[in-house]
Amino acid sequence: MRDDGPYSPYYYKKEFGTWHEALQAANIQPTHGVTADVNRTELIDALKEVDKQIDQSPRRSDVEEYGEYPYELYTKEFGSFVIALEEAGITPAEIQYRFSNVEVPPEMRGSENIEKLRNEGPTLSTELPQDVSMKDRQRGVWDFKISSGMTKPAHAIHYLRDEHAPELVIRRFFSENPHILKQRDPHGIKLEIGEHQPSWKSIGQDITDELVEHGGVEGPSLENLVLVDIYDDEDLQYCFSKSVSQQVNTSTLVDEEESIPNAARVWGFRRENQEIYEALSKNDGLLFSTDSNSYTHYVPVEATVESSNLMADLWVEYEDGTRTGGIDSPRPNLVVGTDIQRIDIPRKMIEKEFTAVPDQGPTRLLTGDTIEPFVNKYGTVDAFLRDRKRSEDPFPAHVDGLCDTSTVEDILAVLRKLSHEEIPQEEIESELESIEREKREAAFREGVYELYEGCAVCGSRIEGPDGSHNLEAAHILPKNQGGPDVLQNGVALCRRHHWAFDSGWFDITTEYSIIVRDRPDLAGYDKIKSYDGSSLRLPESSSLRPHPTYLGQRNTLNEVFDESST
Repeated sequence: MRDDGPYSPYYYKKEFGTWHEALQAANIQPTHGVTADVNRTELIDALKEVDKQIDQSPRRSDVEEYGEYPYELYTKEFGSFVIALEEAGITPAEIQYRFSNVEVPPEMRGSENIEKLRNEGPTLSTELPQDVSMKDRQRGVWDFKISSGMTKPAHAIHYLRDEHAPELVIRRFFSENPHILKQRDPHGIKLEIGEHQPSWKSIGQDITDELVEHGGVEGPSLENLVLVDIYDDEDLQYCFSKSVSQQVNTSTLVDEEESIPNAARVWGFRRENQEIYEALSKNDGLLFSTDSNSYTHYVPVEATVESSNLMADLWVEYEDGTRTGGIDSPRPNLVVGTDIQRIDIPRKMIEKEFTAVPDQGPTRLLTGDTIEPFVNKYGTVDAFLRDRKRSEDPFPAHVDGLCDTSTVEDILAVLRKLSHEEIPQEEIESELESIEREKREAAFREGVYELYEGCAVCGSRIEGPDGSHNLEAAHILPKNQGGPDVLQNGVALCRRHHWAFDSGWFDITTEYSIIVRDRPDLAGYDKIKSYDGSSLRLPESSSLRPHPTYLGQRNTLNEVFDESST
């Protein structure tokens, strides 16, 4: 309706009293806020249809956008949306279990370290409950540390590579190790940040310059965020146009409010939103949505003040002492900001960062448990916006940016970014081939070792006292047959099964099943045969698993070999 209809819901509410009454006048059955005539089977079938249209476990926003029935019907019928997903044969995401009343399955639980990092954000190594294990590293637990030279040693910060924003990790490290900013050359610090992850280079330079100037104290984290939908409310649109989209000079309006900056953006809350107003303080924020699809403006809170006088000056219009226009109801609870950022972020992208976003009313407060995952990941809205901008910018060390001076970590960072959709691609593979062979192969090996906990066939992993292990990074499509050094063309195998793979003892199907050749006449057949029909042990990241194209090409080569040897 908001996207395709000629009128916004506001006009229907004004004409009919409520949106439900407008629907009923049009002989349309309302689904929100009423009991719908639908059974359990119909809900499950509708949920399966939603699942077909998206590439992840359905969320609330997906159900509302693509589904036939509202989210509330699922929670009412099943007690939990997670249970509805399970009954539909859809595997819920781990985060959906964590923020529901359903226990996380044992196979999806992280270690105590991962749980602490998720609950508290980047954490000192000394404060983790366990030593960091190989499985932790496989699941994305990384550490960040800058050397301190000959002075007091630095304490490493552990973080979740795919969850925590680089800015939050860097700031937290320096808040725990402020002496490094005083004792190290800023240029050296910037270089080390870029060497840790090439994509951090730009933000590392900015933060280092800022912290060297102001000290290494971590800024306050966000505690409250208010979402304000103004697109179908004329009162809210009026206030926004008068004092948010444009700056107001409050010094010319009232003299008594000394706590308000002279040049400001001002927003007001009604009396019924008193609780939201009282929760806000400096460093909280307001996110405005001027259309139904996106959040479009962000204003950080600078101050709060109650002032009926300023409210009247801003939003009530008079002519010859007679009121002629303005807001319909008082908004004396004022929130003041000095800055505004024009953004364009889809509503789904914002709301998926939080848990249980309220869906009632145009003004919604996110606080406490609802905002905690966002704070643990980014720290502040500003950091979130900067992180999003960096993710949209061309990756500084992407394939076409690699060169002879690129490090192994630069190459590995690119390999991690490649998805199944981007390969095979001749341009990417030829660019990789132009890189120095030693570096390229080292990045391939390190990436494969990082992805697999043990041998993909038997699961074994034996580590030596010197730090070595018995795994080898095997190419699926061999190098001499044009196989590229991308992680999706690799698999970790123990030495025995690497030899067996290269010797033609077994194939891996495009569905990741192991097929052993029927050669009982050869010594060792019984040991290899035991794996026939078993599934390959795969990385957790589906985008970095062996690519079906490379598996198919290798199997085709093996078929040709078989035919030529008969």
